Parts: sequence; C-alpha cells; structure tokens
Amino acid sequence: MERALTDPQEFQVFSKKLFDDVDTDKSGSVNRRELRHVLNAVSQALGKPLPTENEIETLMITLDADRDGKINFQEFQDLAKVILETLASK
Repeated sequence: MERALTDPQEFQVFSKKLFDDVDTDKSGSVNRRELRHVLNAVSQALGKPLPTENEIETLMITLDADRDGKINFQEFQDLAKVILETLASK
C-alpha cells in the first residue's frame, strides 16, 4: 500500500480499484450515499467518530470540482490519496 504513495502507476491502480469499489451502482461516479458509506467504513476502521452530514456535504462540495453533484474518478483521486496516506500512517 505504501508503494502506491510513491509510484504514480501503483497509485492509479489503487485509486481505480477503490473508486470501483465505492461506485456500488456502477454509474461511473460517486454519489452522496456512496461517499457516506466509504467515509463511515474508513472512520470505523480507524476507530474514529462517523462523519456528520455537514462534513459529508462539505467534502462532496470540495471534491466535486465540476459542480455536477457527483464525484468522478479524477475528482475521487484526491480522496483516495488522503485515505491511502491515513491508512499507511497506521
């Protein structure tokens, strides 16, 4: 997993796999429900409190660069990097 932080090709593979896992309806984008699900899972895995609806909304707005109400793969890579860094530091 740490190699994905330093190797761009490994990061691409990791983030695409994570995106595909999070995109449960296979629409090609992550909606608010799917984002909530992954954030809850990561929070639980880290023993942290679940994110509030305001926190989820803020993250959705932050990641949704094209403002279409969904997170596409390109936008999702920022979140994947944070998740990877967080998990690698544990």
